[in-house]
Amino acid sequence: MKTFSRLLFPSLLIGKKIEDDLSDVLKWAYSLRDTDPAGAKISNEGGWQSHPCLREEGSGPLCELLTREVGEVIAEQMPLNPGYGLGIESAWVNISGDGAFNWEHDHPLCFYSGVLYLRAPEGCGDIRFMAGGLPSTAGVISDECRRMYNIYGSWTVTPRAGLLLLFPADLRHRVEVNRSGEDRVSVAFNLALDIG
Repeated sequence: MKTFSRLLFPSLLIGKKIEDDLSDVLKWAYSLRDTDPAGAKISNEGGWQSHPCLREEGSGPLCELLTREVGEVIAEQMPLNPGYGLGIESAWVNISGDGAFNWEHDHPLCFYSGVLYLRAPEGCGDIRFMAGGLPSTAGVISDECRRMYNIYGSWTVTPRAGLLLLFPADLRHRVEVNRSGEDRVSVAFNLALDIG
């Protein structure tokens, strides 16, 4: 019998650079913090997180941008079967100053999650995606084989302003410490299946 290999249960991370001017959305994000300085405490440590904000005054441009861009990315990179669609279920703003980070977490009861970086200075903290159980072979097999099959304990992405990332909602992730001396500002969101 010939040998064979298969990738089992891969996690699809999708990214896109948004070219739109995000300055108005960035101003709106700061205005949310101004009107609710306490914010929410979920996975953030040292930073500010809004309550769900899709229905807040001024959220229209953000909703339109996310709906358009997420729709295009899904159609191109992960087409859905007929009768299925995706809708943005919730979104919130993260403003993380120097020293702030987000603990490891996932987004239960959602299909996919995402983040759009509005401001991301160099050194502001990578997003790190964790393998679902550290592969026991990760430290034993050759680097060439690990690269070929993406056998890693974690994977990092360095944020840049305008970067949109989509990932499975159950993929555990965290955001590293911001060491830039400036704010990292993002909008995180969850996607739910729309059946019918």
